[in-house]
Amino acid sequence: MHYISLATSFSPNLCVEFAADGGHSPLSALLKLPPPPASSEDDGLDRTTLPLDPTYVYAFTADLVEDLHSLVYEIASSCTAHHASFPAPATPLDPATRVARQPRSFSLPLLPPFLIDQVSNVRQTGQDDVGFVMWPSAVVLALFVALKPALVRGKSVLELGAGCGLTGLVCGAAGAASVVATDFSPLVLANLDLNVRINELADRVSTELLDFYQQSGTSAAGWLSPGSDGPRPPAQVVVAADVICKDSDAGAAARSVFDCLAVGGEAFVVSGTGDHRFGVDLFSGCCKDLDLTIKSEVQTVQQILGLGEHGDVILGCLEQCAGFVDDMTFWFHHIEKRA
Repeated sequence: MHYISLATSFSPNLCVEFAADGGHSPLSALLKLPPPPASSEDDGLDRTTLPLDPTYVYAFTADLVEDLHSLVYEIASSCTAHHASFPAPATPLDPATRVARQPRSFSLPLLPPFLIDQVSNVRQTGQDDVGFVMWPSAVVLALFVALKPALVRGKSVLELGAGCGLTGLVCGAAGAASVVATDFSPLVLANLDLNVRINELADRVSTELLDFYQQSGTSAAGWLSPGSDGPRPPAQVVVAADVICKDSDAGAAARSVFDCLAVGGEAFVVSGTGDHRFGVDLFSGCCKDLDLTIKSEVQTVQQILGLGEHGDVILGCLEQCAGFVDDMTFWFHHIEKRA
């Protein structure tokens, strides 16, 4: 019971699967379990012939029932917190659905494998939900950092529109001094927190809310987070992957890079080309309008990463992403913020 409580508090997917497998039925029965009848000195029992004093047995059993009830309430609370009902009827998942709900393993060169949980307990309905799943640009940027760890080693890093968080996690594992992974969606951020814990990087990767459309593109003090008392400090390195979905995102993303990036720092932004994303062709001009120095190129995966001996591993990671096609090309932006 204790392990079930821990697991369901940890993962929304486990909450859903536990309910689907009929786990709520025995828990509901436990809630109906009454406390044991009290025992007293005048109950007519010959205590000299009993192995244990009934008063002790009553106290022990009452505590056990109370503990079981508390654990059931904890599990029920986790289920409702993760957008699941309690008690829920058993609705077994088919094997393909069960596999699709599991965290995906991304084995990047030179680093341990990363487990990435996607938001599978809520349906993706529009562009605001793009952070629910893994996209190819995130893998490309994460691989770029994995192959060139000196870019982030010992530096403060901020990831914009982190989504499932692979790039920020790679920065943390590659030796960044600190990583702030940001997103505008509280639901995406909750899943991102889970991925930080799954990969045991909470000592160097934190998460915060950041909305592109709240950044001015003029701040020397840093960026704004909803509910914060003032600007948050800029980072030495900013990374972002697939953060532009429509024309207005290009300007908002550029303003966010400006506010989040420290003077003398550099940013790396990767997006699918216009065939796969709207507004990405505008991003370079928006950065230039803010006096950011930017070098932009359309490249294939091989041109960005140089597949070499890691080719099969890299393609295996990309094939796990939504929307990946073999001939896909990417905008690769290298940005500097000079004094």
